[in-house]
Amino acid sequence: MDAQSARIGFIGFGNMASAMAKGLIECAGIEGSRICACAAHFDSLEKRCKPLGVRAFKSPAEVVENCDLVVISVKPYLVGEVLSPVRKALREKAVISVAAGLLFDFYEDLLGEGSRHLSTIPNTPIAIGKGVISCEERHTLDVDEWETFVGLFSPIALIEVLPGHLLSVASALAGCGPAFAAMFLEALADGGVKNGLPRAKAQRYAAQMLLGSAEMVL
Repeated sequence: MDAQSARIGFIGFGNMASAMAKGLIECAGIEGSRICACAAHFDSLEKRCKPLGVRAFKSPAEVVENCDLVVISVKPYLVGEVLSPVRKALREKAVISVAAGLLFDFYEDLLGEGSRHLSTIPNTPIAIGKGVISCEERHTLDVDEWETFVGLFSPIALIEVLPGHLLSVASALAGCGPAFAAMFLEALADGGVKNGLPRAKAQRYAAQMLLGSAEMVL
């Protein structure tokens, strides 16, 4: 398995999973046909998948069967219930979790000794190739699987490795931060509009200012 050939499957295809798939396809050049997904509501899943060319399946078992790297992106409280029926099959796959708060010990207990898994926290700017993925330093991916993960996602996200106890901090900063940045940007634009700027120009000025300021810091 490598980044040029790996098939990616999403169990759960909500906002975060969709953002990851969008980034891979539109910014990293991954063909949509290499990505598959399942979700609780198949009609909604098909609507999300169709524009990206992602294959929609009706069950986690189908996703696991048709991929090499499985991204777990259901709500944290549902992970145990959803994965239990495919627990045995997942032992043959590389498992990447994006479920907040579920770290190494949880997946080691759920999937069993010998399973290969990594817990991560991405953020939504990954959809435009400007994301952050915080990764727990304790994981069981083998060398090829880790290199495949990095090869797939490093073109669309800054990949940072952290001790498990800091993942929640990274999640608050990089994961929740975009929402606060959007509120700040909107407030800046509102100030411009209040003082005479057209709305479109005020938003553009505020966005470009934040972009340039961030690039200077980096």
